[in-house]
Amino acid sequence: MVQPRELKGHAPLLDLFDADERYSAEFPGLRREELPELVRQIDLHGNSSSAVLYSHLSPESVDDAVHQQINYFSSLGHSFEWKAYALRAARPGPPVRRRRWGSRLTSARR
Repeated sequence: MVQPRELKGHAPLLDLFDADERYSAEFPGLRREELPELVRQIDLHGNSSSAVLYSHLSPESVDDAVHQQINYFSSLGHSFEWKAYALRAARPGPPVRRRRWGSRLTSARR
């Protein structure tokens, strides 16, 4: 199971934010689903509030994870938002990921 990242040194507040607001968050009307590298919330009432709230992906697993989530939410007929926080140093990997997936993620929401 995915676990909140352990932060080193100067960021205990970010640890709390990750654990409470992203990793273990539960909301009325949403089903929490925990996968090996991410946590998603599924809208149970058709209000288009489905989301991936937490992810801990390696550069090697990003493409597959994005494809899987697009396929999953599309199969439900849901749009979704992938929450990405830039509160920490970025993980190693190409900086073009957001641009490369942007148009596909937008079209998957329609």
